[in-house]
Amino acid sequence: MLRQRGHTLLFVAHEARHLDRNIVASADVVILKEPEPQQVRFERGELRNLLEDAASAFAGKSRKTNLAYVWSPRCGFRGLLRNDLPTFWCNEISVAYRSVGDTSSTRPVRPMDLERRREEEKRLRSLGYSYKQIVISLGVSKATVIRDLRQRTR
Repeated sequence: MLRQRGHTLLFVAHEARHLDRNIVASADVVILKEPEPQQVRFERGELRNLLEDAASAFAGKSRKTNLAYVWSPRCGFRGLLRNDLPTFWCNEISVAYRSVGDTSSTRPVRPMDLERRREEEKRLRSLGYSYKQIVISLGVSKATVIRDLRQRTR
């Protein structure tokens, strides 16, 4: 129905095996970030070759965060394309890249204690961040942020 009406539908998954095989079989385009070594090994057979090709394409590239491996059988294209970050993106709103540039530690970001998180929510809100940006930055639910901020104003 979507194609008949000219709509585009995107499915996003950390691993393709989480997608129904009919969805994958109907895809016009598959876009992959650099796959993890074990991801290639444990992927379903239909996609393993594609992930191996993607892993090979990423090998030897020093800067990988702005690249994506694209496979479009309808257009006959298979290769790396550059994908710049959106204009609104910054380190403060990304949990995944929160420690970019900080080479002093490779440990994951530790969750904040309750009081520190609430202070950070208040600080980000006063800087004009939307609830969504705060949610992304702190890795908590929107309901949690709204509840915390409302409690602060009482």
